[in-house]
Amino acid sequence: MKIYRNEVEIHDIEIDANTELKQSISGEDLISSRFTLPEKIDLQIGDYVTWNGLDYTILDEPQVKKSQGYFTYNLQFKSSLYLLKNVLVLLDDSSEFYLFGNAQTLVSQIISNLNRVYGGYYADFVEDTEEINFYFNNYNCLSAIQNIASQLSCEFRIEGKKITFKKKIGQETGLVFEYRKELREIERQSVQNSELVTVLYPFGSTRNITTDYGSKRLRVSPISNNTSIFGTIERTHIFEDVYPRFKGSVSATPTLTTFKDTGIDFDINNQLAPGMTAKVTFNTGDLAGREFEISAYQNSSKTVEIIAYSDDTGLTLPNETLKPRIGDKYVFWDIKMPQSYIDNAEIELQEKAVEYLETYSQPNVVYKITPNYPKLRMDNTKLNLGDIITIQDDDFGISFEVRILSLTQKLVNEFEYSLTIGNQITLNYLTQVINDTKNIRNEIYLNEIKQNELYNRLYYNLKNVKTAVYVNRNEFDADTYYYNNQNRRDYVFRYDSEGVKYWYYFVGEDHTKAEWIQSNWQLIGDSFEIIATDTLLAEQANIGNWHIVNENIVSQSNYTNPNNSNEQIPFAILNGNPGELRFSGLIDNYTEFGNRTYEQKIVINNESITATRSGDSQQLAATSYLNSKGVFANSAGTDALPASTGIEAKGALVGLGYGKMNKGYGGEFIAGVIGRAKNYASNPAPSYGGAFWELLVNGLNFAVKIAKSNYLCSINDTYIGCYNYNSNIQITLPINPTVGKIYFIKRMSAGVNVVGNGYNFWFDENQGNDVWLSNTGEANLLIFDGNYWTRLVLK
Repeated sequence: MKIYRNEVEIHDIEIDANTELKQSISGEDLISSRFTLPEKIDLQIGDYVTWNGLDYTILDEPQVKKSQGYFTYNLQFKSSLYLLKNVLVLLDDSSEFYLFGNAQTLVSQIISNLNRVYGGYYADFVEDTEEINFYFNNYNCLSAIQNIASQLSCEFRIEGKKITFKKKIGQETGLVFEYRKELREIERQSVQNSELVTVLYPFGSTRNITTDYGSKRLRVSPISNNTSIFGTIERTHIFEDVYPRFKGSVSATPTLTTFKDTGIDFDINNQLAPGMTAKVTFNTGDLAGREFEISAYQNSSKTVEIIAYSDDTGLTLPNETLKPRIGDKYVFWDIKMPQSYIDNAEIELQEKAVEYLETYSQPNVVYKITPNYPKLRMDNTKLNLGDIITIQDDDFGISFEVRILSLTQKLVNEFEYSLTIGNQITLNYLTQVINDTKNIRNEIYLNEIKQNELYNRLYYNLKNVKTAVYVNRNEFDADTYYYNNQNRRDYVFRYDSEGVKYWYYFVGEDHTKAEWIQSNWQLIGDSFEIIATDTLLAEQANIGNWHIVNENIVSQSNYTNPNNSNEQIPFAILNGNPGELRFSGLIDNYTEFGNRTYEQKIVINNESITATRSGDSQQLAATSYLNSKGVFANSAGTDALPASTGIEAKGALVGLGYGKMNKGYGGEFIAGVIGRAKNYASNPAPSYGGAFWELLVNGLNFAVKIAKSNYLCSINDTYIGCYNYNSNIQITLPINPTVGKIYFIKRMSAGVNVVGNGYNFWFDENQGNDVWLSNTGEANLLIFDGNYWTRLVLK
């Protein structure tokens, strides 16, 4: 693997199967590599590798670990996708704005900002989608394009500086993968990010829906799919973006607070809803995202007059700078729309409901598959994200087309893939949580804007008719209105006569001034469930089953110290300063006098997971730990065999390799414990896959090699059966054997000559550099003692 810096090769690293390309649709695209070298090499942010014509760059500080004179590198080379995180989406130097348009408009805004920083970005294809009013709230380019794709049900791909944005990434391949032919392994997994629905009750928004409609939301009749397969599973889904609406465009602006639209095809005055004030929301222009109440409408001139208001900064809208302009797009709401608009909205709702049900009326199942890479290499078949392939397997009962949702590709063998296939794109958990959190923050932010605008509009229009809107969370003030209901609490502090500060929450009636009497206030004390802004956690404060003690978060569940009956010890303690989580408890352990109870402690920190157990005269103390250096345990306390065997066996490390694995292409096996070692030192000491003292073997199996022609022995061979039949062959022992290495070599027919490869054989009173197995059926046991291959002939 060649690593470059500024187009100059700086290193050429020998890699193995630990170097992989990982990609997913609209998600990760990186090369992870792990390798060990005897010397430290110079790597830094900005160094890159090239794969399939694209650059993958180190964007984070390279991870390197030194141990026993060797350097282990754990690197991630990331595609240009991750550079999108570095650039904010701005419009006129603002990172918070609405932009109304289809995918082409929104993606163009992202590309414009990328070129503002990097230059050279372009789109080879952008889907022609419906228009939405997208709110950019401090988005970087990556989070923006992810959210736009999600809202428009599209996918995207970043290749260098080329952006593709379409309904479905990938193409038809016509490839068929069948188990035991093109497939080595297949695993079906159910994805729990959505639930199965076969009968859907679709609803739209409440906007522009009046009591005359007969429902508080836009609705259509229930629809069903796959009920004969999965039965009746009823669910409701609300499509908030679907409602009867007129999509207007300003044609003239006579004054700051009036605009005309010659395309209005109904009289708003005849569509006013009882108890509601007609409103207009601008989707584009200076007032994008702002809503205004309509004070008058002249149908003859198609003129709309809106009411100005001031926002929370004192800015009055509209004004000479921020006002309606020709071409601005808008929608009306809080009116009773003509029936034709209601009919169109119901058609739109029906179409979206059908599309939704087609997706969710079948289980969201993905398959993990491993294609047979020799077959791919033979056919020179390359696989890409989004490609459509056909999977067939009689045992799973499947034969259908699916898409490649994610792939892992070995760089040492570009035809060796691991694929996740299915029909629905599934976000990984972390990405889903991040996006959900971002959406929640956006909703909170937008709700705050909406509430502030409603309040300011009320204040501006009614002049000083002020209601209790704001929540006080500071020092108690008898002249302040406080707000309280079943969902909120107003927190304040008050100093007593001695200057001690106490926190309270308000329990009086809504919108009342608070006299300091017990019926209005409740002392928070040490136990509370809700933490408000600016309220500090007190020492010993209870949170669920935890409390805070000496800057630690401590479990309130505890046990009695076996050595001190007066001491109660918590089961768990979280200490944030060193970053340590401690668990304590009692555990039964076997002794020669039966089971006894001991105290056990488990500590998890950035160094290891360590477990210790106390001891006494009948049992030694025990320690075990797990970290990057390995696993250690010094107490044989784990049951190794089921009680049904009648054999009691205990071990410090126990591996039970139970499983189900069929024979495949050769070399498959299951083992309870696998050990393999290699010493990379300049003057290496011997290395062994396992070392034991007083080894008990129940059932012994040797590694078997069948030799039909001349053969050089591997250090992993033990038994070599020579099936050379009509012609003699030569078996050559390894050049640097470890002391104690054993070979069993058996002649089945024709002659076999065994060569020591640098070491002589010792037999009887003589020695020589080779040994002939001259008799048919003869077997030789050869043991290397550090000086000679000693020979024992087995008849």
